[in-house]
Amino acid sequence: GADAHGPDLDAPAAREAAAGVTGTAASPAIPARKGAGEGSAPADLATARQTLFAAAKIDTSAYTTIRDLATLDLWVAAARETGVVAFDTETTSLDPMQAELVGFSLAIADNGKDASGSDIRAAYIPLTHKTGSGGDLFSDGIRLAEGQVP
Repeated sequence: GADAHGPDLDAPAAREAAAGVTGTAASPAIPARKGAGEGSAPADLATARQTLFAAAKIDTSAYTTIRDLATLDLWVAAARETGVVAFDTETTSLDPMQAELVGFSLAIADNGKDASGSDIRAAYIPLTHKTGSGGDLFSDGIRLAEGQVP
């Protein structure tokens, strides 16, 4: 019987109706979705995109390293202007319990030209890269490498 959530449906009849196989004047058949077929499943879409991205030419010549806050501010302003940003963290480990953040990378659009015709660059921002060694009593020890965003 029906309850507060709606009527009980006979599963085989519901499947037939959804497939467009049967129907009555009181409950007309639901036609099959137009365009449903090959290439419409999420897995098909993922495969198509994977093929597209695998064939894409990526020009890394315009990539840069941001080493100061003033330059980072310019990139943040550009990201706000375009409304698009890709962001990725760089860590010392894939284990989230042991990983330390060492930097991040970003891009403000795809690997091409923006609306003004300017080249789009990706950038890496180093934060906590270390240099030196702590094994020698007289060494400078481990310290932050130069040229990092504070």
